[in-house]
Amino acid sequence: MDEQGALITQSQYRVLKALECTPDAKPIDRLKEHHRVVGSGVQYVQTNEDKLGGQLGTKRGARYQVYTQLTEYYKTHQDTLFAQQVLKEALDEIYRWPLLERAKDLLNRRLRERVPMDSVAELVIALYEDKRLVNKPDDVDDHAAIKQPRIICSMGLRKPAP
Repeated sequence: MDEQGALITQSQYRVLKALECTPDAKPIDRLKEHHRVVGSGVQYVQTNEDKLGGQLGTKRGARYQVYTQLTEYYKTHQDTLFAQQVLKEALDEIYRWPLLERAKDLLNRRLRERVPMDSVAELVIALYEDKRLVNKPDDVDDHAAIKQPRIICSMGLRKPAP
């Protein structure tokens, strides 16, 4: 975000490169508007959360493939016996948390074998019910709390003085 609260980049790499400094670099005072700008960033994320992308990884990755294909599967079977609420809950977990390695391996194998989506859905549900699907922190149980962004640290950047 710039000083006016406009988005500059979403690239973590570009942000980290901009923060790069030598150990002997002198700190500078933060902007007077620092917390307002951070608030603008949080508001941007909340408003555009569904459009941001990147949460699911690359388009070729297991998480992205499983999420997109099973979401489509769920939508096409929404008014049938096959649309289970537990599948919707598992999809929500996949969207919010990274897959466990074993789950990723199993799902990748199923995707490579091109098994029917019913079979993938059954596997996802079984892994979800056994708590072997995603790497979700133990201290997170409240669904509403998951959706709230947590600011761990905020750093401001300034253009060097001329």
